[in-house]
Amino acid sequence: MYEVYRYRGLLVNLALKELRLQYKHSFLGFIWSMLNPMLMLVVYVVAFKFILRSDIKDFTLFLLIGELPWNFFQSGVLSSTNSLVNNGSLISKVYFPREVIPISLIISNFLNFIFTLIILLFAILAYHRSLTINVLYFPLILLAQLIFMTSLSLLLSILTVRFRDVYHLMQVALMAWFYVSPVVYPLSHVPLKLRIILYFNPMADYIEAYRRVLFYGQPPEWNLLGLCIAGSVILLIASMGLFQKWSRDLVEYL
Repeated sequence: MYEVYRYRGLLVNLALKELRLQYKHSFLGFIWSMLNPMLMLVVYVVAFKFILRSDIKDFTLFLLIGELPWNFFQSGVLSSTNSLVNNGSLISKVYFPREVIPISLIISNFLNFIFTLIILLFAILAYHRSLTINVLYFPLILLAQLIFMTSLSLLLSILTVRFRDVYHLMQVALMAWFYVSPVVYPLSHVPLKLRIILYFNPMADYIEAYRRVLFYGQPPEWNLLGLCIAGSVILLIASMGLFQKWSRDLVEYL
């Protein structure tokens, strides 16, 4: 990671370049980063509040707090999975730490996520919810999620170079992952036997931590969050090791 830090200027430039490309020739530009989750929120509210009739108080805010970190996770991981393959020409011409490419995609999506937090802040105020002292845990939860996403981005991007099916598999896997994460439902609605399985889903724990801090005004469950952080750090170390090993002959597979 020290070498990545040395190339931090390139890292930032690639992240900003991705943001510009994402909204190039778009009339609304960066507004789409906030408009997209709002449009999806309308769909979820209609489906789960008015059709399936959820009885959760302030359901729209409840759903928004789960949707935003999930969208951040899904877009960041999926875009970084194919990042090395998409930048094959750049990799073959110029030397730089290859980790910079997938990490830059995570940073780009992180900047988008920061914009969407503006919507969340206004929603909390609109529902007359008071942020408690526990909101100070928010940066820690976000940092833990970033570590987890960076781990997956390094692992999946280098695997995709060797096995191109990984990208297509992840598209299906993320769809299934969404339904086994408490984005549109609380963990309390899940039967106890299945709830134990969900505790092994890091995104379920992260989303639940966000809700405890921002929706309920409570501290996160430290035993679950601690396990997630420890697991994410271990996964990061393993992903970095595999990435460095396989990136030596990266050009051959591109």
